[in-house]
Amino acid sequence: MALAACGGGADGDPDAAPADAARAECVADPTPTGSDADCPAACTGGCAGGVCTIDCTSAVCPTPITCPDDYACRVQCEGTDACDTTDVMCPADYACTVECIAGVDACGDVALHCGAASCTMECGEATCIGAVMLCGAGPCTATCSAGTAPSLECGSSCECTPCP
Repeated sequence: MALAACGGGADGDPDAAPADAARAECVADPTPTGSDADCPAACTGGCAGGVCTIDCTSAVCPTPITCPDDYACRVQCEGTDACDTTDVMCPADYACTVECIAGVDACGDVALHCGAASCTMECGEATCIGAVMLCGAGPCTATCSAGTAPSLECGSSCECTPCP
């Protein structure tokens, strides 16, 4: 299935409705089933409330970054090239957030592969150069404080929101 660019119609007008405007209604994210007591090693920032935190703030993270299946996932990228050119693989059924906190190219050329739940990429100044969100069925949202924004490929997302 071809992916439609988010926020644009067939003529490329960013204010036009996406070509596949018939989207499913968004539903609440399911509660993760993963146990904080059995927090996987991939969760370098620990687990709390069923959310696995992958901490890429003190070192460059390996590629790909794969979130554990039974947890919601939060990936923190801070520092120059912290997550640069990485594929982030979100859990299939739970929420996923990538925080590109600070540092040139902290999330440069990142490909965020979203699942069926909500998926968010938060970008700071010069942190998301060349990044792309490959949206799943859930709501797909980019937030930007300054400078760069990821591109969004909305696919079957129930709601697709690029940075303003």
